[in-house]
Order: sequence, then C-alpha cells, then structure tokens
Amino acid sequence: MDLGEKCKLGQADSYQVCHKWLKDCKGCVLSLDEIRTYCRIVTALSKTIEIQAQIDELYPGVGKGLLLLRIERR
Repeated sequence: MDLGEKCKLGQADSYQVCHKWLKDCKGCVLSLDEIRTYCRIVTALSKTIEIQAQIDELYPGVGKGLLLLRIERR
C-alpha cells in the first residue's frame, strides 16, 4: 500500500504532515533540495507506518494494555 492508501484507511496524521508541507509551499518554485526533502518525509512516514504495522502484528493489544495501565494508576 502506498501512503495515500494508508491515509484512506485512517492514518490521517501522515496525510496532515504531507498536506501541511505542500500547503506551506503552495505557489513556490521548489528547489531540487526541497523536492528531495519532501520525498524523504514521505519515505520516512511510509516506513514508520510499515514498522508500526509489524509491531502491531507482533504485539497485539499492547497499546490497549498500556491504556488500561494508565487508567488504573489514576
């Protein structure tokens, strides 16, 4: 899945980062370095999503357990 497809599945934080970056550059002529920076941002977000999916697969329910732990401590 590409980043756009991930965003459609509810991973909107990544989309917001990309959208904000592009919105800030609207009307600008981007240099090669700026284009490379954007590509690096998209690559980093894509890899982060992939790694998070692997972690979620290996440790199902870990996030839920942490949430319960936080609630119990209060």
